[in-house]
Amino acid sequence: RLPIAWRTAPGSITLTFSEPLDKVSAEDLSHFTLKAWDLRRSEKYGSPHLNERPLTITQARLAADARSITLTIPALAPTPGLELNCTLTGSDGQTFTRTIHATIHRLAQASSLPSPR
Repeated sequence: RLPIAWRTAPGSITLTFSEPLDKVSAEDLSHFTLKAWDLRRSEKYGSPHLNERPLTITQARLAADARSITLTIPALAPTPGLELNCTLTGSDGQTFTRTIHATIHRLAQASSLPSPR
């Protein structure tokens, strides 16, 4: 039940897990929270979160492989700090929670994304 891949594109994040997920759980928007923030770059290590803001997820869609979830996030943009929290259920009925921290340097362009299978 570990996240094993993460791909961003304009308006979306696709997250792939190591094990299959329950469709109802994976597509329930109440199971996700997402926030982004800026940082102050300086010669000192660390920075408080600046301009911390929630990002709205408008859709969660589970792929046919039952392991990849695509989250539609219209305001998604490059950001130094991002936190995604999700509480999901595996296909075996076990519920789990994951918190993923990331930086988005740039979003992939649609032409560079793999074609759907």
